[in-house]
Amino acid sequence: MSTPKPFAKLFTHPTLGQMLVQRDANDDDQPGISIKFDPGIEDLAPCHIFLAVGGVDDETANQAADQLFENTSEVTAAKIVEKQVELIRGSFGVRH
Repeated sequence: MSTPKPFAKLFTHPTLGQMLVQRDANDDDQPGISIKFDPGIEDLAPCHIFLAVGGVDDETANQAADQLFENTSEVTAAKIVEKQVELIRGSFGVRH
């Protein structure tokens, strides 16, 4: 039996809080990564972003998703989440 590959990373950012990065697939079985985070807006549940990877074939897409997961650092996740939180705050009329 082989050792299972990592499928999740949990980062704790000083201003964004927890960010959970997971190797995942969407409802259409496209491979990619999911980033879950709390936008810090009252009455709004934790949110997630899914980044899908497309490829010529399933094997290529899965390899690309594995690489995307492996390369996603706390800095990268924070940049993605910061932009999303900014959009959410704008949609809800919340000021920083």
